[in-house]
Amino acid sequence: SSLTIQLLFLGHKQLCKMNVKTKEIWMWQEPDSYPSEPIFVSQPDALEEDDGNGINECLDFALY
Repeated sequence: SSLTIQLLFLGHKQLCKMNVKTKEIWMWQEPDSYPSEPIFVSQPDALEEDDGNGINECLDFALY
């Protein structure tokens, strides 16, 4: 089966989620924040391909 949703790591300042069928993109970005590459963890009883959570660490350099 092909993936419909991809978590993307673009550069060092933003996270994106893209629907590869519709090309719709959701972005997350905060000033002075540097997220790590995301990992997708699917729900144990998932019925949909996108049913789960994207997990990553994020450094906030505004605190330093």
